[in-house]
Amino acid sequence: MASLSRLFLLSFSPYFSIFAKMFSDISGRTVFGILGNITAFGFCASAAPTIYNHWIQRTVKDSKPYSYLAALMNCMICFAYGLPFGHPSNWHLLIINGGSFLFEVTYICIFYKFSPADLRDKISRILAGELAYVMLVLPLVLYGIYTPDVLGIHCIITGILMYGSPTIIIKVFQTKSVEHMPLATTLIGLFNAIFCTAYSYLSSDLYILVPNAMGIIFSAFQFIVFLCFKFCCTSITPRDLESPKGTTTLLGEKIPNAPVWLYYVQSPNSDIA
Repeated sequence: MASLSRLFLLSFSPYFSIFAKMFSDISGRTVFGILGNITAFGFCASAAPTIYNHWIQRTVKDSKPYSYLAALMNCMICFAYGLPFGHPSNWHLLIINGGSFLFEVTYICIFYKFSPADLRDKISRILAGELAYVMLVLPLVLYGIYTPDVLGIHCIITGILMYGSPTIIIKVFQTKSVEHMPLATTLIGLFNAIFCTAYSYLSSDLYILVPNAMGIIFSAFQFIVFLCFKFCCTSITPRDLESPKGTTTLLGEKIPNAPVWLYYVQSPNSDIA
């Protein structure tokens, strides 16, 4: 039996050495770059159900397009920054921002189609400003008037705006409900920021490191807000725990979206809705 095992190892040892060499050549930078690509596409795709609902309902209701517009601007600047003249051998950055650009353009087109006239006008103006900005800065870098570091500084600015732009956090505080803040989206955004921060750190790229480090802070804050409103400010009724918009009667007065602890301090004589 031992001789058979030895023979097996000797027969396949060349292949083992090839695989070992392949894995030894894979750096941590590459691993985090791949993970960043995967989570970035997942983060972009997480908005698809919301956009699909706009398509089905033929209206955007009270939704705002600013997060999509900020993400589009960041994708254009970071893609330009990742081109060979600015940052050689950075194909991870090109893949992330090239793919994300297609997602954001699709979302904005659908959002624009079902938006009211005044919101369409705002979207058009913002898009025109973003395109003019990119068309102005990019030739200056190409012709050497500006250094690629200028694009890097713009990456920091647009990246922070992208992570800080989601208006869903405002709606959570207003409604005291996380119905419109999926946990999966929050976690994917957090992991994407972590992986991209690790990738930029190993690449010694300050201009990508700073916005993604800020993204970790913003995403972690959203996650904490989700936990707080999910488990500390849930509105319930004792007979119908499935209703997210239940009411609790406290001293004869119905209180919508009441925190859980109010249920336990109700008056014995009060009715429960």
